[in-house]
Amino acid sequence: MQSHLIYHYTSLRHRKLWQPFILNLEKTLLRNIASSNKLIIFGGSACACITNKFLDQFHEIIIYDKDPMAPVLFRAFHGLKYKPKYFIEDVFSFDGIRLDSKRTQNILDLHNPDQVIFANVIGQLPIYYKNFFKTQNYVAWSEDLSRVLQARRVASFHDLVSFKKKDVLNKMPDQIIIDPKDNITTLADKYTFPQTIFDHLVLEQKWPRPSIALKWELTPSSIHYVEVCFYK
Repeated sequence: MQSHLIYHYTSLRHRKLWQPFILNLEKTLLRNIASSNKLIIFGGSACACITNKFLDQFHEIIIYDKDPMAPVLFRAFHGLKYKPKYFIEDVFSFDGIRLDSKRTQNILDLHNPDQVIFANVIGQLPIYYKNFFKTQNYVAWSEDLSRVLQARRVASFHDLVSFKKKDVLNKMPDQIIIDPKDNITTLADKYTFPQTIFDHLVLEQKWPRPSIALKWELTPSSIHYVEVCFYK
């Protein structure tokens, strides 16, 4: 809950600083996602990063998020124009401890959406499920999830890597390319990441690549790169 509150405070305080990232994300999503009837968003708290221009493409919006503040945040950033259906539930786990792709599949089967978006949630899994990462096979779960998603139209934007601005030695590009064979070491070498970084472990997941990652100045003192991936 504390991490959610920090994110909400940051999203409100540094809204102007986020604008270049938000507009780049909007362009990327609009280039790759066509308008359709039903959209399901996993991680509604991150709708701070999704624009009305993008949401206007959909007739029905469904939001799943563990965070009880998700409906409040959605209205704060998007007003009352949209009437999404909210489900304050875990989309990755039945018990809140062990990741299970069947939980995600059950939700998708229930709603049968035309488009799915994981909104800045995949990169937070190492934080939300710390015990899982210590005891379970993360790669096996990722492979199972990939099989669930391949038959659907899915997009995900998620934290790839983050670091402090004070540690940056060179100007960082607004966009970087993620190749299928990349790992955090090869990316750090190609794009001169600082020595001290936080790896969000998404490169170990089976997302479609090559992909891009967009620079996001989260606060005046921190930079994130957010990967954007698509199943079509």
